[in-house]
Amino acid sequence: MESPPTSLASEKERQVNVVDWHGNDDAANPAMFMPLRMLFLSRPIFFTSLLTAIGYGYIYVLYTTIPTTFVETYK
Repeated sequence: MESPPTSLASEKERQVNVVDWHGNDDAANPAMFMPLRMLFLSRPIFFTSLLTAIGYGYIYVLYTTIPTTFVETYK
């Protein structure tokens, strides 16, 4: 025998609206440290990040030195 849809919906809503006030430290720690573990333990991720950092470094140096070079040269 099936329950009426309204009672099923109210039961589901009651289950969804339950707030768990206990700490979620068990879920937070892996979520915080997994990207670092992947960065240092996975070679493809490490080398991709390294090459990206070097590329951004070159672009930063390029964009910061060009204006000073032109200002000093073409005064």
